[in-house]
Amino acid sequence: MNSATEIAQEDLPRSVARHRPFVLFWFSRVLSTLSFQMLSVAVGWQVYNMTGRALDLGLVGLAQFVPMVVLTFAVGHAADRYDRRTIASICMMVEAVAAGVLALGTYQGWLTRDAILGVVAIGGAARAFESPTMAALVQGVVPRQMIPQAAAWTTSATQTAQILGPALGGLLFGLGSIVAYVAACIFFALGSVLVSLIRIERAIPSKEPVTFKSVFSGIGFIRSRPVEQAINGSAGVAALRSESIAGLSVVTVSFTQGSDPFRDRQVVSEALNEVDKMPDGVSPPKVTPLTSSTMDLLKVGFTSDKLTPMQLRDLVDWTIRPRILAADGVAR
Repeated sequence: MNSATEIAQEDLPRSVARHRPFVLFWFSRVLSTLSFQMLSVAVGWQVYNMTGRALDLGLVGLAQFVPMVVLTFAVGHAADRYDRRTIASICMMVEAVAAGVLALGTYQGWLTRDAILGVVAIGGAARAFESPTMAALVQGVVPRQMIPQAAAWTTSATQTAQILGPALGGLLFGLGSIVAYVAACIFFALGSVLVSLIRIERAIPSKEPVTFKSVFSGIGFIRSRPVEQAINGSAGVAALRSESIAGLSVVTVSFTQGSDPFRDRQVVSEALNEVDKMPDGVSPPKVTPLTSSTMDLLKVGFTSDKLTPMQLRDLVDWTIRPRILAADGVAR
């Protein structure tokens, strides 16, 4: 008789492309990224056409960047304590309104450089909340077993949107700045609607009330006993690195060549026992089994008699690589 876990796994779709909540999330993420890149290009060109000063282009970037820095600590707490769909939907709608204001101001002729910077700052504040919230939302949109595949799809789509967005923004700006702003407004609004339609697959655990101490608890944890600090300096450790995707953080420990893997695992396990407390909502660290994907490395080369090296590289980067990453068991 199959266990409940096996039955649940059989009910899962083989691809996240067939998982409706993720499809809604994916399209909203792509639309939002496209819109932001389009808006950045259109605003930069309009400000430069108005003033003719390159310094003002830097001020546009600064107006987008400062809110992200100022709101850093509040963003994480909001994403952990409130419905991420609501946060993302509201943020995209705020960005849609900002793009609409830019279009209206341009059409009526009252838009000045300072007004543009103010609107851009408001959009930057919304973006500061939206980006990390959307990155964290994916772990609630798909079952835990599908998170690596969902992360691969999301990363590839986001990178593609970041490349196409400026090109599309410049093309639309050539037709008129109002056209670019209206298009960004529509895309942001559509993304907001799609996010609101997402059904959460796994409930986000409730959190303790927000306090000054809890806001800065992450800094305290980083300065006190992070996992890296606990492992670094252990016997035989040659190198240490860490990386994260949505819902998963991985610390890779490299030992000196010829060391005993079973002894190395014991060293890491003992070091992890020294980590007294993890941040709220973070599961205790675990050592991957010896039969995990970290033990297998497969290199694949591609050649072609018909494609140029550049065309072959594009095929590998944007078609073959995402499909390989989407396969079960592929780590990177």
